[in-house]
Amino acid sequence: MAPRWIIRFERWDSRYLRKIIESDQPNLEMTIRVMEMETSATLTISDAKNETEDGFIEGPPTFIVSASQGNFAVSLLLDEANFYDLAGNPMATGVISFKIGGQETPFPRKYLVDLEQVLEVSRDYLRIGEAILLKYSWDNQQDHDNAWFKENIVT
Repeated sequence: MAPRWIIRFERWDSRYLRKIIESDQPNLEMTIRVMEMETSATLTISDAKNETEDGFIEGPPTFIVSASQGNFAVSLLLDEANFYDLAGNPMATGVISFKIGGQETPFPRKYLVDLEQVLEVSRDYLRIGEAILLKYSWDNQQDHDNAWFKENIVT
């Protein structure tokens, strides 16, 4: 039986918004498309079996789409030691300014993902879950050879 997904959308700006959307593909794609226009927004997909009675998600895995002024990033949190960033442009170097949770931060260009990539990877995650790590190029944030360390954002 396929997991039942909890999909949460949060927007950080003067009109903070947090909502839970239906866990079907058309609503997911529509929400991601709208995120392209946001200053700072996050969409998370979690397995409903990890939801508490209070509506909180306890523990991974969590699939994360972040958007900042037309730029996207995709991450996958499997557990405390395994937090992955999708390498949307593996050869890119340098950083851009990216707002995550409303906070501006330097962000490696290597991990920027275009809208079509975000849509494809998100659809695949709903279909195959954690096996998505085998289909795309990901960097583990704990690995000192990733762009966060190479660009001196994290030391």
